[in-house]
This record gives sequence, structure tokens and C-alpha cells, in this order.
Amino acid sequence: MSERRLSLIQRAFATVDGSDRPPLGAVLAAIEFERSDRVVAQQTTSAASRSLFAAALAALIGAAVGGEIDERAPVPFRAFHEYFAGVSYSIASDDVFDREMHAMWPTMHAYRGASMPPNFCIRVTHRDGTQVR
Repeated sequence: MSERRLSLIQRAFATVDGSDRPPLGAVLAAIEFERSDRVVAQQTTSAASRSLFAAALAALIGAAVGGEIDERAPVPFRAFHEYFAGVSYSIASDDVFDREMHAMWPTMHAYRGASMPPNFCIRVTHRDGTQVR
């Protein structure tokens, strides 16, 4: 994994609640699943994305018991990193990984020190008049 991707994962984790083991619920609340590339492209829903992420992270931290996910379970950086390392392997470009992380973690803009304000988004209008961001 590139240093750039590792830095993005570390910054995303740091924005959750500032602790070294934030609860799963706080991690889920920090992510704007509706801004995911797959949700924007209408390939899935934000609820489905949230559910898949929650299940995968809960499995890594042992917070899934009897089909229920305990959102109070602490998430260590190791598990957070392991999840996003897996995602990283499926994305060829650092630029695409960067864009997706910044889209879904709007609080990272404060850490980015770059030009895009936290409420910045691009809205695309299709020929049929439908819009996505």
C-alpha cells in the first residue's frame, strides 16, 4: 500500500472522534455513504453500503453476535486499516482512492489542507434531466 493511501486511512480514522478506539457507531456516523461513487452511480444504496461496511468491520472486531451488530464495540486502528487495505487492493489508482475517501469522509477536508471546502460537491445533470452528485 502506498504512503498516500496509508495517510488517508490514518486521517479518516483520526476524524472519527479523536480516540484510539472509537465505537463502531461513531465510525458509521462519520461516513457519508450517500457520497460513495457506487451510490452516486446508482449501483447500490447508501443504506446497503452502510450495512455492508458495518458487517465487514463488525466481523473484523468481533462485534457481530447472532446476526446483530454491536455499534458500541470499539474499533481499533488495526481493524480499520485492515478493512481499508482490502478496499485499497481493488482500486488501481491512488487518485481514485483519494477521491473516494475524501467524498465519504467530509471531515477529512480539515486535515487535507487543500482547496476543496467541506461542503463542495459536483452535481452532474444527465440528458434526461436527472441529477447525481
